[in-house]
Amino acid sequence: MDENKYTIGFIDEAPEWVLQFKRFATGKFNVVTFDLSEETTIEKLIAEIRESSIDCLIVDFELKESELIQFNGDEIIDAIVKDTPHFPLFVITSHPEENVLSAIEDNDIVYLKYQITKNQDNFALRINNKIERYYSKIEYANQEIERLVQLKTERALTPTEEEQLSEHYLFLEKIYPDEKVLPSNLIRPESISQLNVFVENTKKILEELKKQK
Repeated sequence: MDENKYTIGFIDEAPEWVLQFKRFATGKFNVVTFDLSEETTIEKLIAEIRESSIDCLIVDFELKESELIQFNGDEIIDAIVKDTPHFPLFVITSHPEENVLSAIEDNDIVYLKYQITKNQDNFALRINNKIERYYSKIEYANQEIERLVQLKTERALTPTEEEQLSEHYLFLEKIYPDEKVLPSNLIRPESISQLNVFVENTKKILEELKKQK
């Protein structure tokens, strides 16, 4: 894979659309696809997605059409959002949008399938922008935690600064749900050393993510 490109996970039960997406992504993104079979469970698929080191996931809404699997794309999205609510996601559909919007909480991630073959540059830009904003938010939160932790070693933080510190930490906790969590009460002096370790670990993770682009 090209390390200078973002890696997109793509899920569709129709082989022709998988091929179409790979053509669309040529020169723009790396692509990871997921095999679907009668033995595929949503739990197994979610585990594969989480282990794939992708930067974004694009899922076809109507996966049940082929009767190969027993769940639709919105169920995959719900499972991802439950643990990592900020992760870049898109739902694509060949059906009228009104048939899909009621099933997707974040209607901004719903796009019509024809954008894979038409309006390609715009769709690629939307994907890229969503990923860039995701990593920018992570980097900003990490920088702010580092700044506020350092400030906390010099003086007592104001209530507003304490709240900001907590909010940034909670944001990163949602980005990395499998990381060891810290006490929610971050105002205690003894939590500073733990938070410093968390900041360093987060910086390392972010650097690894950047290498995988």
